[in-house]
Amino acid sequence: MPLEVPRSFYWVMAAICVLILLILTQTSFFKHEKPDAIRAGVEIIELDSFWTEKSASPTEVTMVPAITFRIRNKRAAPLEYLQVNGVFAFVGDAQTLGDSFGYPIEGAPLPTGQTTGVIRLKSNFGYRASSKQAFLDNPGFKPVEVKLFAQSRASGPVLIGTYPVSRRLEGVAEIPQTQPAVLPMKVE
Repeated sequence: MPLEVPRSFYWVMAAICVLILLILTQTSFFKHEKPDAIRAGVEIIELDSFWTEKSASPTEVTMVPAITFRIRNKRAAPLEYLQVNGVFAFVGDAQTLGDSFGYPIEGAPLPTGQTTGVIRLKSNFGYRASSKQAFLDNPGFKPVEVKLFAQSRASGPVLIGTYPVSRRLEGVAEIPQTQPAVLPMKVE
């Protein structure tokens, strides 16, 4: 003969479930940070943009846009988690050239007023040319910009800013002028 469970047992179990749900919804894991709070809580500093070599062969080089920067925590509390995403695109073009993401906070939370290490984001795609000089001399070159997004815990991506990518080559002070052939095409 099966045991009968008193009705009060079901009421107690329902009350416990409701209590657990209330506790869980009050934890930071379930709280959504507002976009304005994320935007106001981080400051982009020491931003640098340039083109970097993705690959090279004796006959061509592939250059992709990249940025480096640091983030300063302007919040009143330590910053425990942050994901950044850079979306690279030609200026005025809705199609993405490439993207890159990173997690600038490693290990311990970032205290108020402190800065992260250098964060480097680079596009997956860029320009192919016969040389770095040909890249610089390319008459079909289109300027590129990067939209920088941040995301904290359960928030969605929040646009922090849009920054132009300079036409400077990483690690190259100046290249002597020559006129090699140019291959102005998007790398796939």
